[in-house]
Amino acid sequence: MKISAILTRSASWLWGLSLISCALFPLAGEAQENCARQYPYQVKAPSGLSLRSRPSLKAEVLTYGLHKDTMNVCPGTYGSLTVEGIEGHWRRVRYKKQWGYAFDGFLASLNEGAEEALNQSLQKSRQLRQEADSLLGQTSASKESNMSKHPFWNNASQTQVAIEAVNYCGPADKLDPSLIWYGIFPADSNARYHRVKPVEMRMVVSQRQLYEGLEFDITTEEEERSLFLLGLNRPLATEEVELKDRSEMFRYRGNQLLPGQICNLRASSSLQLMASGSVNREAGCLQVSNYELEATLVKENQETTKQDLMALLPDLGPCGVMELFWYGDLSGDGLPELILVHSPQKGVNQFHLLSSNAPNALWQRAFTFTLPNCK
Repeated sequence: MKISAILTRSASWLWGLSLISCALFPLAGEAQENCARQYPYQVKAPSGLSLRSRPSLKAEVLTYGLHKDTMNVCPGTYGSLTVEGIEGHWRRVRYKKQWGYAFDGFLASLNEGAEEALNQSLQKSRQLRQEADSLLGQTSASKESNMSKHPFWNNASQTQVAIEAVNYCGPADKLDPSLIWYGIFPADSNARYHRVKPVEMRMVVSQRQLYEGLEFDITTEEEERSLFLLGLNRPLATEEVELKDRSEMFRYRGNQLLPGQICNLRASSSLQLMASGSVNREAGCLQVSNYELEATLVKENQETTKQDLMALLPDLGPCGVMELFWYGDLSGDGLPELILVHSPQKGVNQFHLLSSNAPNALWQRAFTFTLPNCK
């Protein structure tokens, strides 16, 4: 049966479209609601794919999706049809802020199996956590052999940090849910130390999208929100970790490491961060030139170690003032780990600096977590 309705703009679609089957839901009172969860698909019709007002070949064409452009597709279907041997369904879609219906036979998923892969990672994480329970019981017995550098970490060779976020639009494979994850929580009212406890780090497809791509929510099973999340491939000896809560200090002096400022990481001033450079206040950000961030450690024997921390960081551009988000001895070697933050307009970059084994170095960059601005 020949029809003249346009599904794409090619000549073969205009005049030679062969409709083999077409089973649609009733169009009277057709639901027009917009779905909360959408998945990105790429248009694979060389001449474009039509977006219609209703799931019908007779419906008005609202616009055309260009070849290789992305359409956000809702999960539900509105009837099946076969076109030139290609089977598919009508789907509710959004294209460049326009809602309508399109034939999914000419749409290719950009995230095939993404949710399944995440679920498999979470299952692996649960298995590792069960193994970690037994390993934690062995930590004290093996402590002497692990005291060389990072006793609390039980010789972990991989670390990641993250912050809980709604509408995380970064790559799903950047964070590894199969690591053993811990939440660092604010101190209780009657304590001076952060609470550190194992959590299940979750990456779930966001219910509320803010932009065109696939978005996730980074959460845990805890009702309370953590300061940050720490992932390791070995268990953390949480019963031995004491992390001072320095939130009062940050409220007093702020987090920014502005040129001319010195931040004492120890009360004795034997470990310092010193920032230098020239500041120009411009619209949109605090611009700096020749920005430097140097760390100095003076030991009891007056041996001094200095390190240029900017050498561990990428080029941050003129809006490159760093913030000291957090510091504390997570590894148990006597030197605190640092989390530095850079907040450009495009999002937040979080740099995890791990105490280093290298000579004449205090820290090494272990991991960078970027929280993009999805809007």
